[in-house]
Amino acid sequence: MAKARTAETGVYSETLKEYGNHKTMLAARAKTGAPEYHEAWSDFFVVLDGEFTMLVGGKLKDQYPIDGKPGELSGSGIEGGTKIALKKGDVFHLRPKTPHQAVLTPGKTLLYYVIKVKE
Repeated sequence: MAKARTAETGVYSETLKEYGNHKTMLAARAKTGAPEYHEAWSDFFVVLDGEFTMLVGGKLKDQYPIDGKPGELSGSGIEGGTKIALKKGDVFHLRPKTPHQAVLTPGKTLLYYVIKVKE
């Protein structure tokens, strides 16, 4: 969490293990992240600590490719997404080609485990 708090983006993640078409990660957030879109990756989020709102679906505004990550996009926000409240102990599955953004209440933090599976 300390690394997330000092990062300009407010996010720190670390890949724990890679298994060919899937990998596991640990991630910490100290503020709302940028919206994302993955062309080929499914994400399974396991919330270890904290609470947040996942904004999912809709359309990426002002989208642009993420350097060094083929098939990955970001943008300035999401239009028309659905808000899903998640808290410690919740598990959330995100399909590929789905815009999403983790939205935190200012001052709150989030720790989560991610399983990423390439479709």
